[in-house]
Amino acid sequence: MKQDSGLQDKVARSSSGASRYRWVILAMAVAAHVSVVMAGQSLAPLAPFLLNDLVSSRTELGLMVSILLVGGGVGSTPGGWLADRSMRWTLLGGQVLLGLMILVFTRTPSFQASLLPLFFAGLGFGAIISTVARAVASWFPVRERATALGIAMAAAPLGNAISSAGMPALGQAWGWRQALLPVAFFIIACGVISFFLYRPSSEEIASKKAGSEAIGWPWHILRRRDTWLLGLTAILLGSVEHSFRTYFLLHLIDVALLPVVLGGWYLALAHGSGLFGRIGWGVISDRWFAGRREVVFAIIPGIAAAALILLGLGWGSPWTLPLLALVFGFSGIGWVGIYTTMLSERASSGSAGGELGLGFTFGYVGVVLGPALFGRGVDAIGSYQTMWLLVAAVAVLAGVVPFFLSKAPHR
Repeated sequence: MKQDSGLQDKVARSSSGASRYRWVILAMAVAAHVSVVMAGQSLAPLAPFLLNDLVSSRTELGLMVSILLVGGGVGSTPGGWLADRSMRWTLLGGQVLLGLMILVFTRTPSFQASLLPLFFAGLGFGAIISTVARAVASWFPVRERATALGIAMAAAPLGNAISSAGMPALGQAWGWRQALLPVAFFIIACGVISFFLYRPSSEEIASKKAGSEAIGWPWHILRRRDTWLLGLTAILLGSVEHSFRTYFLLHLIDVALLPVVLGGWYLALAHGSGLFGRIGWGVISDRWFAGRREVVFAIIPGIAAAALILLGLGWGSPWTLPLLALVFGFSGIGWVGIYTTMLSERASSGSAGGELGLGFTFGYVGVVLGPALFGRGVDAIGSYQTMWLLVAAVAVLAGVVPFFLSKAPHR
């Protein structure tokens, strides 16, 4: 009996240690996500310096950003698929690839020569985003998963804020090429640390023992209706979010006639609110809705649509516009955490990485298409407000899609 009691105590201590290690995994995931976003979002803050050196027009600058995003979309699905096979090597490979390509980018002599390293950098960027989500989802139980993934996804606006605040100063002091060097080395260092810190969760071990890896092949995933429905939602919400990110400041300047500095503060409020939204919606889903993600995922676009409708109808003043920014940011930017949770929970055994990667690839489609179509609409119609109402309709449509998902997650 004493031997049995001792064995039970040993198992309990081991289980407790493994349970606590999930916070190490979450910290590692946040650091990895922040590092890759800092690199991925560094072109915009360095734009004034790039225009004076590497590119000759804003069109070329836009193409550089687009090629990196295209690489992210292409790399996301294979990155998730590789994460299902080996999380540690995917974390290391994706971050090292991104860091090395940033180093190569700093040595490019022309705009044309910069496109290839930026595309390969995007491959690493996309692979790490899906791998980070896969790692966190496998370590946290259902009652905490949405909150944990919300924290991991909140690293994106945090990395964006750090890059926006720090890169212009470094570019001015050192030049844009030298300013990117510490970012590249930080990414590589995070990749090495991730490789040594990561260890598989009990879910991963059980999945591999069951021999279910083959389920994660892309054509297996594409047969599932929920994959396409969630993908459609990602395209719609990705287009809504990035249309707002791209044109809200211009609306404030051209329509509300606000000074650019004040408008920038209002846009920053939306980004900050989005950071808290990615965490907050996870807490709401875990604590208030007992893990019923579909209900929460249907509510979020409705709130974003309400803010956009008020903006499109001209409701707002210099004192109420920041409230609209806060409301939209919390929902229209904060939706990613719940979306990531639903992808991971609805994945078949052994395919969570592949489904996360494919889900993020759908999101990249919206990121690219949304701002382009919005800008084309403003040029054709001549009205930001009409376009906000159309974007609100897109958000409402995104809120309807969750009702067509299967009633229960696969696991």
